Amino acid sequence: MPGNKISWSENSKKQFTDALEYIMEDSVQSAENLQNKLLNKLEAVSKHPEMFPPDKYKTNNDGSFRVFVVFHYRVSYRIIRNEIRILRIRHSSMKPKYY
Repeated sequence: MPGNKISWSENSKKQFTDALEYIMEDSVQSAENLQNKLLNKLEAVSKHPEMFPPDKYKTNNDGSFRVFVVFHYRVSYRIIRNEIRILRIRHSSMKPKYY
């Protein structure tokens, strides 16, 4: 069963790369684990976009903004027709940002 297209904002690409590089300083294996787990969850999201809860930090969320957590990294995405748009990736220890 084909899934929805996954696209990344420029900001989310940078945040993901920065997170992997930071983790890689201590452990290449941990960085690979994060990458694999996050990409596997995104594959599941592409097939079932509404499997995760609405993002409580999105003001005026119409339900299309969703979020999941992988190893303390909070991944926010938006469902737009047949596309899943990755908006941001932040460590959960960071102060929450409303957007």
